[in-house]
Amino acid sequence: MEKLIDYYKQFKTLFKGEKIENPEYLVFVCDLSRVVLDHVPLQSSTLYISLRSLKHIAEKQNDIFLQSIFGICENPLEIRKSVNPNRYLLIRNNINLGNRPYVACIEITKKSTALLITVFASDDKYLSNFDLLWRTGVS
Repeated sequence: MEKLIDYYKQFKTLFKGEKIENPEYLVFVCDLSRVVLDHVPLQSSTLYISLRSLKHIAEKQNDIFLQSIFGICENPLEIRKSVNPNRYLLIRNNINLGNRPYVACIEITKKSTALLITVFASDDKYLSNFDLLWRTGVS
């Protein structure tokens, strides 16, 4: 986690579009929760992010990303299936965004590795376009 925070802070100082070394290098984010593993086809609970994706997030997001990403991935309130067959949406409401849904999009690689692709604030109307796989409190 410390490495993730260090890279994120470094990328916040770069200009948009500035090139980085080793953009495909993977950094550990966190271990996904049991509920995620029960609904997303993974071999391992480990979630990674590429430096390219982390730089993109650092360019687009404020520090809500660092405050929210671990809670979303370790304890989502919803899991939805994206239209992309290898992507899943982990969702948790964020009080810093007026309790709006904050979404972490993860992609499952051919080697069954989970990669964090992006994060974004959303709304219920948009999320209703995706198949609900699981929601807390709903059996």
